[in-house]
Amino acid sequence: MKKSFGSFEALKGINIHVAKNDVYGFLGHNGSGKSTTINIMAGLSRMDGGTCRIDGQLQDSRTSIIHPNIGYLPEEPKFYPWMTAYEYLQYIGSAYSGKVSCRIEEILEWVGLNHATKRRIGGFSRGMKQRLGMAVALFYDPDILLLDEPSSALDPQGRADVLDMIKRLKDAGKTVFLSTHILDDVERVCNKVGILKAGSMVAEMELPALMEKYKFPLYDIIFQETPGHTDLMKLHDCQWIYETQHHDKVVSVRLAKSLTSNKIFGLAESFKSPVKAITQRQRTLEEIFISITSGRNYDGRIIEKRIS
Repeated sequence: MKKSFGSFEALKGINIHVAKNDVYGFLGHNGSGKSTTINIMAGLSRMDGGTCRIDGQLQDSRTSIIHPNIGYLPEEPKFYPWMTAYEYLQYIGSAYSGKVSCRIEEILEWVGLNHATKRRIGGFSRGMKQRLGMAVALFYDPDILLLDEPSSALDPQGRADVLDMIKRLKDAGKTVFLSTHILDDVERVCNKVGILKAGSMVAEMELPALMEKYKFPLYDIIFQETPGHTDLMKLHDCQWIYETQHHDKVVSVRLAKSLTSNKIFGLAESFKSPVKAITQRQRTLEEIFISITSGRNYDGRIIEKRIS
């Protein structure tokens, strides 16, 4: 898919493959092209070039068709505030043949809004509106769900509820395309990920394979106080350390796969700042994402280097 806005290339010919019953995590920084991609997939925006095939149906740059088997949840769903949740779903289902009222009650219960069917939407919290947006996306029982930042700006309980819905959708045989910047959510529910950077795909693979590919010995050196510049530079300049990440009293270092913890313990003995503990852990998806997409200081906290 390709998409430009004037002279700006939002998508530079990206390729994405989502299999049936995948929960696909689509990752990227703000402005990387995630929403543009999902709008094309939903049939709300036209491509400038390339093809998009969903469930066997081809979309090309000459058409903009809303696929009949897709449910779509935008990042900030909009509703008529004077309507109740029940009335809004009646409106959505006005063209639906069958027992609409039974379907409405079933869906509102499924998304956890059965207690608020008669409340005006204008008085809903952000989390309740996300639930209603999910109800709209599910109304026609689609096999494919396109979810654009479904847990953005939600409190921890709201996020947990959205993730629980996604797990239940997968168990029901649905395919979910999840665009998000919350990496922890991806680790919890997705089986495959694609990473977008400045309109280009820089990685796409099964989540376990991605974690294994970037699985390097990672050690957290915990100092008793914030380490001094001399110790930080000693770590940064060490030729067998591939990355250093510094935050407050903790410096995380990544070694080559062939090296052992003895190297770190030996180096720690030479530090001027006293070391409280050294722990080993597995790299998180967030750290892998930053490493793939950045390579530079991240949020003022990451010092990263690469040795070829």
